[in-house]
Amino acid sequence: MNVFCRPATVKHTLIGLAILSLLTACTTVQKIVPRVYRTPPDAKAVQAALQAPDASGRARIRIYPDVQKPGLPGDANFGGQFDFLSVVVIEKGGKKRRVGFSKVSYALKKGSLKIGMPPTERSKQWDAENKKFNEYNIQAGLPVVLGYSDSRSCNSAWFFPECYIYVYQYYFIPESGKDYEVMGKQSVSEIQPGRGNKPIEIEYEIVDTYKD
Repeated sequence: MNVFCRPATVKHTLIGLAILSLLTACTTVQKIVPRVYRTPPDAKAVQAALQAPDASGRARIRIYPDVQKPGLPGDANFGGQFDFLSVVVIEKGGKKRRVGFSKVSYALKKGSLKIGMPPTERSKQWDAENKKFNEYNIQAGLPVVLGYSDSRSCNSAWFFPECYIYVYQYYFIPESGKDYEVMGKQSVSEIQPGRGNKPIEIEYEIVDTYKD
């Protein structure tokens, strides 16, 4: 008896392809790719200070580094993006200068850099715990760039919503003759000996927007 195989129909072929796709999807390993960040521009006040620096007097800042636990690709702190190590100051000639720590200097440096700023409860505690901080004499009246952060916003579309990344730059402008403690990109206080520290309002601006 002859046995004939029925030719495959279009329906059967589509079902077979669907099953094959499902099996392939189940065995596919998803790669975790970290987000690539581009260098954002400066806020308008920072750009103006670089082009025509108008400053008088000096101020002093004390920087407390904050190093988060290193992350893996896909984690929030991958690449140390939430570490706080340094700030960017603007000199009278309109040039940027980074002061604080690098990852290497933070790991290798012993002790703190001090220039005679008044001690505070925080600095005394850090000295007692052998934690490192640095003090600097800087130009007053010009922005001190504290760093950047970003936020993600999506529209309310059910299918294929559009999402955008908004990049913020944070800075403050020190006054002549005053001392400041910088604890992070959104935390600065003025040192007032005998009266405690006075929190300083941080300026910020959206400096870049791009589609995610």
